[in-house]
Amino acid sequence: MKKIAMMLFLILSFVIGCSSIKSPFNFEKSKETVAPPKKQMVSMRLALTDDTALTQKYYTFQIDPEASFFPELRVVNDSPDSNPFALFFFLDYKQIPVTYEGQDTSVINLQVAPRSEIKFHITIPKLTVGRHDFIALAVRKPQVHLKEPRFIAPEQMFMARRITLIVGSDVSPRKNFTDIKGTNSNWPIDSIVVVTKEHPKNTLENITLIKRDESDKLWVNFLAKRPDQYFAVILLLDNEQVAIQNPFIRSSASGLISLPINPKVPQDNNSHELIAMVIESPFERIEDESGNFLIKSVPWLVRFTNKITIQ
Repeated sequence: MKKIAMMLFLILSFVIGCSSIKSPFNFEKSKETVAPPKKQMVSMRLALTDDTALTQKYYTFQIDPEASFFPELRVVNDSPDSNPFALFFFLDYKQIPVTYEGQDTSVINLQVAPRSEIKFHITIPKLTVGRHDFIALAVRKPQVHLKEPRFIAPEQMFMARRITLIVGSDVSPRKNFTDIKGTNSNWPIDSIVVVTKEHPKNTLENITLIKRDESDKLWVNFLAKRPDQYFAVILLLDNEQVAIQNPFIRSSASGLISLPINPKVPQDNNSHELIAMVIESPFERIEDESGNFLIKSVPWLVRFTNKITIQ
């Protein structure tokens, strides 16, 4: 039974943590300048478990106020090639350091052999009483940069494991959400995030490779399927979170939400990786007190952009 429960948990983790879609949008010059890449099957999983879990779905954890959180993470590489991964951690949508092998670090770098996995523990220091959102993010091949425009879908690059931490009493934090009205748009898929150079109108041209001098003002675009839908937005440049003006969004109408961002790319000769994450229903639980799964009534996806390189 434990093996069956773990298999179900891994499947649910992959579905909720990762998007699995192909781009319906244009990407710059790729049709003219890049031959279609060979298809390569990339299969990877990210799991997080601990004895404090409410159920064996491992989405809600009940922690004593005096205790640290010491979960086990598992990075699985089912691909035929060895793959490097960088792992990042966010508490209440802010990047945090964790303790790994006795050292505090904001990023953990792993090299996972073909058809294998790596298990390890992290420690999250003592947390304040109340409800917290925690996200572990794994990025495949973080140091590999695009040399020419090429669309690489998010499920080929990113995995996220989102959980709820209940420390003592279950009190949800108060956050200020910025109301943004969705606009009408020809938006075919509701689970993709697109970064564009210009404010979108009727078409969206998603960025894959962009010059540094074009990156001062970009737009993060995603769909709100209904009014009164809540989102959190996280932006990463390489290994560090980038502050954005409105990280918590409430849709005052359904439609396309577009947020201006400025990644503030360093003036150097290096290429840089940009990652945008959009998280549905921040600080909402996906399991109730009885362990009932609420995915049908609580949108809980973690969405990503495609791979983006700034050179």
